[in-house]
Order: sequence, then C-alpha cells, then structure tokens
Amino acid sequence: MNKGHPSKVRECVHNKRSKILSKTGYSIRDIILSNTFKG
Repeated sequence: MNKGHPSKVRECVHNKRSKILSKTGYSIRDIILSNTFKG
C-alpha cells in the first residue's frame, strides 16, 4: 500500500471536513463558542 505524503492525505481529509462543515453552516469554533456562551 502506498500511503503517499501524510500532509497531502491530511489536507484532503481537512478539505472534505471543511466542505461538510460549510454545507451544514457550522464550524467547530462556532460550536465551541455557542457551548461556552450557553455555559
């Protein structure tokens, strides 16, 4: 199995994740902030 460059793989995963987050309209930071304000 050829893993390729870890940074490239990580970049791809990050891009997929950010696309999903932008679809839902949420980001991890927004979720953390909303939880902080609620608390």
